[in-house]
Amino acid sequence: MKTSLAAILLAAVLFHGLPSEAETPDSSSVASLADSLFRYWIEDAPTPIPGGVVVVANAGGILFSRGYGMADIEREEPFDPVLTVVRLASVTKIFTAMAVAQLAVGGAVDLDEPAENHLAGLRIHSPTGVDVTPRHLLTHTAGFDESMIGLKSRHARDIPPLADFLAGCIPPVVREPGTAFCYSGIGVSIAARIVETVSGEPYEAYVRERILDPLGMGDTGFETNEFPGKLLMGQYEYSSDDAARFVRVEKDFVNIRGSAGMRSTAADMGRFIGMMLGEATVPAGTAGAGIVPDGIAPGVVDLMLTPNVVSCPGLPRSMGLAWHLERRGETVVAYHAGGNRGAGCFVCVAPSLDVGFFVAWNHDAGGGLQRSFADAFLDRFVGPVCLPEPETPASIAAQGSSAPDPRRLAGSWRYLPHSQETVEKFARFPDGGLAIAAGTGDTLLVGGRVFTKRGAGIFVHPPTGESLCFFGGDTGRPAYVSWNGLHTFRRLPWYEEPSFTVPFLVVCVSLLVSILVRPVAESVMRLAGRGTGPAGLEKSAGETTAAMLLVFLPLARAGARSAGLVFGPSPAFAAVMAIPILALLPASLFAWRVVDAWRSGRGSLAGRIHQSVVFAGILGCYWIFHAQRLLGWRW
Repeated sequence: MKTSLAAILLAAVLFHGLPSEAETPDSSSVASLADSLFRYWIEDAPTPIPGGVVVVANAGGILFSRGYGMADIEREEPFDPVLTVVRLASVTKIFTAMAVAQLAVGGAVDLDEPAENHLAGLRIHSPTGVDVTPRHLLTHTAGFDESMIGLKSRHARDIPPLADFLAGCIPPVVREPGTAFCYSGIGVSIAARIVETVSGEPYEAYVRERILDPLGMGDTGFETNEFPGKLLMGQYEYSSDDAARFVRVEKDFVNIRGSAGMRSTAADMGRFIGMMLGEATVPAGTAGAGIVPDGIAPGVVDLMLTPNVVSCPGLPRSMGLAWHLERRGETVVAYHAGGNRGAGCFVCVAPSLDVGFFVAWNHDAGGGLQRSFADAFLDRFVGPVCLPEPETPASIAAQGSSAPDPRRLAGSWRYLPHSQETVEKFARFPDGGLAIAAGTGDTLLVGGRVFTKRGAGIFVHPPTGESLCFFGGDTGRPAYVSWNGLHTFRRLPWYEEPSFTVPFLVVCVSLLVSILVRPVAESVMRLAGRGTGPAGLEKSAGETTAAMLLVFLPLARAGARSAGLVFGPSPAFAAVMAIPILALLPASLFAWRVVDAWRSGRGSLAGRIHQSVVFAGILGCYWIFHAQRLLGWRW
């Protein structure tokens, strides 16, 4: 019989009650929670997964570990905490952060000096006048325009050296560093390059010698390594023709070393969690205090878990060095997620409670497992998230004129990690991102949900605990909004709002189509023996331009949305992107023809007006191409 996830979580609440303080986890309580949730996601969920693995640890060692389901369907190999090697993906970033923190504690790196000082000639161009620092890189606030183009290789032999890769792909800085959180893979990869230049060792060698070996993490390494005696888990997705069937995902490799690319076992991640809990400075008398593993310099974990970025002081979330921080009661938990096609994982530590966990899975649908396991574990053993209290007359009066009017917060907001400087921008056209509407009174509407005001620029959806925090920009008209303290969106200017761009493009395309009616009619007349021969390029310049641009639009859209763009643009796509450049020749001839017609009075007045309007449509299309980064594109 199918069992709903809600029923499982409700049963846990009814059985254990709602205690005023969190429970202390033990192997039995953790096993009960893990068994029920994994059983649901493997057997009963509408979108099941092949399997997964979990480990729960404290500073003294592993409290609980267990594998569930199949790690490799074809070989019928089950998940095992010790034997199964999983893909860490973006969890790699916390190892890079630890490496930089070690160098900072040792005095070799100043987190607040220009990152260029340690990049051996690599340049980061910041037109804002504010230098990008290592702290910016590790807190995702460098202000880069994030692009996914060329971040992966299909074969291990194609992975370029880190310095060579960065030399060709450091993106432009498009907002002042330190202004807003924007998850940045390339930023942490630049931090890995700092590790190389300062230590004089390859990044992988440094992490192995200074972090993995001291912790006894012998089954942790990088995707180009071999793992003798271990099983590398398969990665799966649903079949395109049968949603109930799992198909294996083709293996790929990342170029952004230091930001992704590591692999490990649950048992090894348990050791890493133990180190994080043992080294962190926590109140005297707290379990786990004062234990410092050999080989890890004291103060490194504290530096990593110190809040660096707090966009909205009234919300419970902030950033350490690579770690996301969340306040639950009197406890701060640190966590990081990792995901790739057909794989994912999540690591979390609560130093003051001396507990942490790592969970991994091998299917795209595993994100549901991550959220349900993390929420259930943290709510039960740590405590609920601290959300702002409802407003009172006194708190409203204290805000004065600083609180933005909800009506001025309505509009479209674009997700910052979506590139605005490459053809990837066109892949999401005309999506405006996050659509926010003003509700009644001091409320906002997002996707039909009502967010109530909890402070100056802070709105909360009480049933789910989701939050919106507006900041930056002019007083009363913020430039950014943070969703749950994890995702940042930028306000769109009026000329990028879907309500303007979509009708504008429709009009332009309609005008291009209108000029193609005449050659079609003339072709019919020629077939009937009543027309003349085809017109030359000069006379057909408008039709040629219109045809080229109309062909270009769907081809560019398909290419910009292609999953293969992450491996770099194909020659065919590069050829497509040359079409609007080539179309400038007939467009120029058409412009001359329009001007000449008005100057000489040739043709009917209606014909001259139509040609002029069509030329305006061509100019409009080129404006759209420029705004969507389809002209003068960068790879």
